[in-house]
Amino acid sequence: SLAEDVELGKDTSIKKERKGIGERYGDLIELLQASNFSLIDVCAELSESDKMVKELIRVFDAEGIISKFLKHQITKEVTETVGESTLFRSNNLAAQFLSAFAHHVGSEYLINSIKPLID
Repeated sequence: SLAEDVELGKDTSIKKERKGIGERYGDLIELLQASNFSLIDVCAELSESDKMVKELIRVFDAEGIISKFLKHQITKEVTETVGESTLFRSNNLAAQFLSAFAHHVGSEYLINSIKPLID
Protein backbone atom coordinates (compact mmCIF):
# COMPACT_ATOMS: atom_id res chain seq x y z
CA SER A 1 0.00 0.00 0.00
CA LEU A 2 0.99 3.64 -0.36
CA ALA A 3 1.27 4.09 3.41
CA GLU A 4 3.72 1.20 3.66
CA ASP A 5 5.80 2.48 0.73
CA VAL A 6 6.01 5.98 2.18
CA GLU A 7 6.93 4.82 5.68
CA LEU A 8 9.41 7.29 7.15
CA GLY A 9 12.88 6.05 7.96
CA LYS A 10 12.61 3.05 5.62
CA ASP A 11 15.47 4.16 3.37
CA THR A 12 18.98 3.42 4.65
CA SER A 13 20.23 6.84 3.54
CA ILE A 14 17.67 8.43 5.88
CA LYS A 15 18.87 6.20 8.73
CA LYS A 16 22.48 7.26 8.12
CA GLU A 17 21.38 10.89 8.06
CA ARG A 18 19.62 10.48 11.42
CA LYS A 19 22.83 9.66 13.21
CA GLY A 20 24.63 12.71 11.79
CA ILE A 21 21.79 15.11 12.48
CA GLY A 22 21.38 13.90 16.06
CA GLU A 23 25.06 14.45 16.74
CA ARG A 24 25.11 17.95 15.24
CA TYR A 25 21.71 19.31 16.23
CA GLY A 26 20.73 17.31 19.31
CA ASP A 27 20.73 20.27 21.69
CA LEU A 28 18.80 22.46 19.25
CA ILE A 29 16.19 19.77 18.67
CA GLU A 30 15.74 19.30 22.41
CA LEU A 31 15.31 23.07 22.85
CA LEU A 32 12.71 23.24 20.09
CA GLN A 33 10.74 20.34 21.55
CA ALA A 34 10.98 21.68 25.11
CA SER A 35 9.32 24.90 24.01
CA ASN A 36 6.52 22.86 22.38
CA PHE A 37 7.82 24.19 19.07
CA SER A 38 6.74 27.75 19.97
CA LEU A 39 10.28 28.98 19.28
CA ILE A 40 9.76 27.95 15.65
CA ASP A 41 6.50 29.89 15.48
CA VAL A 42 8.25 33.06 16.68
CA CYS A 43 11.25 32.67 14.38
CA ALA A 44 9.04 32.03 11.36
CA GLU A 45 7.15 35.24 11.93
CA LEU A 46 10.38 37.23 12.10
CA SER A 47 12.23 35.85 9.11
CA GLU A 48 11.96 34.36 5.64
CA SER A 49 10.50 30.96 6.38
CA ASP A 50 10.77 28.97 3.11
CA LYS A 51 14.27 27.66 3.68
CA MET A 52 13.68 27.17 7.40
CA VAL A 53 10.53 25.13 6.72
CA LYS A 54 12.30 22.71 4.37
CA GLU A 55 15.26 22.22 6.68
CA LEU A 56 13.14 21.70 9.79
CA ILE A 57 11.07 19.07 7.98
CA ARG A 58 14.27 17.28 6.96
CA VAL A 59 15.77 17.46 10.46
CA PHE A 60 12.60 16.44 12.31
CA ASP A 61 12.04 13.56 9.89
CA ALA A 62 15.58 12.32 10.41
CA GLU A 63 15.14 12.58 14.20
CA GLY A 64 11.84 10.71 14.14
CA ILE A 65 9.78 13.53 15.64
CA ILE A 66 8.05 14.68 12.45
CA SER A 67 4.65 13.32 13.54
CA LYS A 68 4.79 15.18 16.84
CA PHE A 69 5.80 18.38 15.09
CA LEU A 70 3.14 18.16 12.37
CA LYS A 71 0.49 17.37 14.98
CA HIS A 72 1.49 20.58 16.79
CA GLN A 73 1.21 22.59 13.57
CA ILE A 74 -2.18 21.10 12.68
CA THR A 75 -3.55 21.67 16.20
CA LYS A 76 -2.34 25.27 16.13
CA GLU A 77 -3.97 25.87 12.73
CA VAL A 78 -7.29 24.38 13.84
CA THR A 79 -7.43 26.37 17.10
CA GLU A 80 -6.47 29.66 15.44
CA THR A 81 -8.79 29.38 12.42
CA VAL A 82 -11.94 31.47 12.65
CA GLY A 83 -14.06 29.35 10.31
CA GLU A 84 -13.75 25.94 8.72
CA SER A 85 -13.89 27.40 5.22
CA THR A 86 -10.49 29.03 5.77
CA LEU A 87 -8.81 26.01 7.37
CA PHE A 88 -5.39 25.44 5.71
CA ARG A 89 -6.31 27.95 2.98
CA SER A 90 -3.82 30.69 3.80
CA ASN A 91 -0.08 30.58 3.23
CA ASN A 92 0.64 30.36 6.94
CA LEU A 93 3.29 28.31 8.69
CA ALA A 94 1.16 25.18 9.17
CA ALA A 95 0.27 25.04 5.48
CA GLN A 96 3.92 25.57 4.53
CA PHE A 97 5.05 22.74 6.80
CA LEU A 98 2.41 20.33 5.49
CA SER A 99 3.29 21.19 1.90
CA ALA A 100 7.02 20.77 2.55
CA PHE A 101 6.40 17.43 4.27
CA ALA A 102 4.31 16.15 1.34
CA HIS A 103 7.07 17.19 -1.05
CA HIS A 104 9.78 15.67 1.15
CA VAL A 105 8.06 12.28 1.40
CA GLY A 106 6.29 12.28 -1.94
CA SER A 107 9.25 13.09 -4.16
CA GLU A 108 11.17 9.99 -3.07
CA TYR A 109 8.07 7.86 -3.51
CA LEU A 110 7.47 9.21 -7.02
CA ILE A 111 11.08 8.65 -8.03
CA ASN A 112 10.99 5.06 -6.76
CA SER A 113 7.61 4.39 -8.41
CA ILE A 114 7.96 6.08 -11.77
CA LYS A 115 11.67 5.74 -12.54
CA PRO A 116 11.50 1.97 -13.25
CA LEU A 117 8.69 2.61 -15.76
CA ILE A 118 10.74 5.22 -17.59
CA ASP A 119 14.01 3.27 -17.63
